[in-house]
Amino acid sequence: LMSLKRGHESSLLWRLAIAAENGLPLTEEVEAAAQTARGDRQAALFGLAERLRDGRSLADALEVGPRLVPRSSILAIRAAENSASLPDVLRAGAR
Repeated sequence: LMSLKRGHESSLLWRLAIAAENGLPLTEEVEAAAQTARGDRQAALFGLAERLRDGRSLADALEVGPRLVPRSSILAIRAAENSASLPDVLRAGAR
């Protein structure tokens, strides 16, 4: 169960890293992830997408609701959010 949870966390962080690197909207990437998710995870991802659409920063949007990534990743994202290092931070969290 823990390895599955970590796999979900890693997958989301990889998707966000690729989107950030390519200047793609994070909201759309989260919604795409939600399309293939099921149950509580799907609801949590759609909630994250909604918070991003409402203008919350990525770190703020991840802090609210069910935990989709580790707290350490959220703190690192917050520190890098408005810098060119965000994709690197997301990739490091995914690893």
